[in-house]
Amino acid sequence: CYLSKSNNIIYQAKMSKPSTILRFEDGSVQFRQRLVVSLLSHRPILIRNIRSDDLQNPGLKDYEASFLRLIDQITNGTKIEINSTGTQLRFQPGVLLGGEFEH
Repeated sequence: CYLSKSNNIIYQAKMSKPSTILRFEDGSVQFRQRLVVSLLSHRPILIRNIRSDDLQNPGLKDYEASFLRLIDQITNGTKIEINSTGTQLRFQPGVLLGGEFEH
C-alpha cells in the first residue's frame, strides 16, 4: 500500500500481488511465451507434462533450459523448480533488472 499526494488530495492505492498459480497441462506448448507473460504479469505458473509422452527424451530441451538460465540472470528473486525428469516446471517470477547481460 502506498500514498500519493497531488494537489492536496491523497490517493491510496493497493499494490496487489497476484498469487494465483496459472496451471498448464499441455507441456511445452508456447513455453517461452508463457514464461514471458508470467514474468511481466508477476504471476507464478506451473507447467506439467513437458514432453512426457516422449520415451527417449522426456522433459525440457537444452534451449528451454538455456532460456530459463537467461531469465534467472536478468531477474532478481526468480524461483525455478524443475522435477527430476524435467517434465514439470514451477516458475515464480522475480523483478526484471536493467543493464547489460551476457548469455
